[in-house]
Amino acid sequence: MLAAIFVFSGVALAAPRYTVKLNVPHYVSEGQTFKLKATGISSTRSHLEVFVTSKPCAKSVAAETKRASGALISKKVFHSYTGSKAVHARAGTYDACAYLTPIGHSSITRARASATYYVLVGAY
Repeated sequence: MLAAIFVFSGVALAAPRYTVKLNVPHYVSEGQTFKLKATGISSTRSHLEVFVTSKPCAKSVAAETKRASGALISKKVFHSYTGSKAVHARAGTYDACAYLTPIGHSSITRARASATYYVLVGAY
């Protein structure tokens, strides 16, 4: 009986873990194509959505969806995940905005990330 107590006392329950990280170049030349990449961990099945906008990122995917023309990346993810997309650079300053939400519940944000990149005109 004592051995069973020691065995079970060593068991720890981990809390669900949700992360998202964006990888984009800081500076890009106009007309260049580059890769926008989102990586992270999702303890349960989730929905990853990544947007590119000329405004600061919204607080939730629900708010971002109302003002954006559409998600650049939209996929279901689980455990360790990666999502990437080629982006054609147009002059300006942009924010990449990533949101991890429960499937079917875009009003709940499990994790979010943003990254700003600058598209330079005439840069080589």
